[in-house]
Amino acid sequence: MFEEIIIMIGFVLFSIVISHVLLFSIPSPLNKFFRALSLFGIVFHEICHVLMCIITNTSIESVKLLEKTKTGKEKTDFKYIYNGHVVFGVKKKLTFLQAVLVGLAPMIFSFYLFFFLWDLLLNPSVDVLFIFLILTAMISIVLSAAPSSADLLSIPQAFKADISHSIYQLFLLILSITTGWIIIVAQDLTFFLEIIAYLLIMVIYYFWKYSFKGIKMACKLVFSRGEIQVINEKIKYKRYTRCRREPPSGKKLGIKESPW
Repeated sequence: MFEEIIIMIGFVLFSIVISHVLLFSIPSPLNKFFRALSLFGIVFHEICHVLMCIITNTSIESVKLLEKTKTGKEKTDFKYIYNGHVVFGVKKKLTFLQAVLVGLAPMIFSFYLFFFLWDLLLNPSVDVLFIFLILTAMISIVLSAAPSSADLLSIPQAFKADISHSIYQLFLLILSITTGWIIIVAQDLTFFLEIIAYLLIMVIYYFWKYSFKGIKMACKLVFSRGEIQVINEKIKYKRYTRCRREPPSGKKLGIKESPW
């Protein structure tokens, strides 16, 4: 079930190595060719972040799919590089699980898109021009699939921001993966696509999440009623008594009373 995770890790390591070699280590002008080739992958990288933000209900402040920036201190030594960025909203902080999914989204989507294009490439009826476009897209995806340092740093930062809630989310994730694995193995389920298994884990995650919420609310309701009963038992009401003091007469107040 989880064989693809090992392949995905190898895919990311290959992406890190090959992108560093082709974009920074080889001499100019060959590296400029690969930097231009990586433009599609950069745009796709940022689109993956945006798509996962929508899926995880993460607020977005601004998006830049592609921008050109300078590197180098001296005027004669600067280089142009291309990148993009997604700025998250400041009103609501990222949770640990949101940071993991959003930060690793380009790696996940690039992995599945790469092997989808690989299957198309193996089709013998594909046109030569289409093969060239597929190869170009695959190389561009590999050059930009690896998560950036900012993507990776957001994960421990989100974990430290709320450690107790992060541990709770990690517990729910492990519980959901274990439950999903037991269901798939016990029922001997087979899927046309492995991604369906991960969608099943997501459904199980929300099942456990709202189940624990319901249990918490039920316990809170039961214990709150018990507290009200205890408080009511402690309250002692004074016995109602009439006021025996007579009001002052009109003569004492200097008011002339009517004869009746």
